[in-house]
Amino acid sequence: MEFSKQRVKKHLDDANFNALFIEELGWDKPPASEILVIEGQNIKLDAVAEKRGLVVFTCSHEKDGKIPDSNLRRKIDNALAKLVREHLIVFVSANKSRQEWQWIRREPGKTAALRTESFQKGQTG
Repeated sequence: MEFSKQRVKKHLDDANFNALFIEELGWDKPPASEILVIEGQNIKLDAVAEKRGLVVFTCSHEKDGKIPDSNLRRKIDNALAKLVREHLIVFVSANKSRQEWQWIRREPGKTAALRTESFQKGQTG
């Protein structure tokens, strides 16, 4: 299948990460999902895709439908790093209108840095 920006945009808008990573980008099927216990909460991270040791997870656990705040997202990332060193977590709001993509950037000679990128449904570019 030929790469299509329109299909990629639709998968992002629909929060259909399986189709985005596996069907469009050619990533591999993922390993098992993970359940973490943080601050007494069970946090489920659904594995979406894997490529050369980098695993993509989604997280949409908040009861109020909102994305966790940055403090809790950092704790989730730190706990997951003990199980899967190289990973990307996409936090998704319950109505799928907002996403926060979070990963650790590692560069030789530099301290590892937490990076985030926000996405809103309907966003261009």
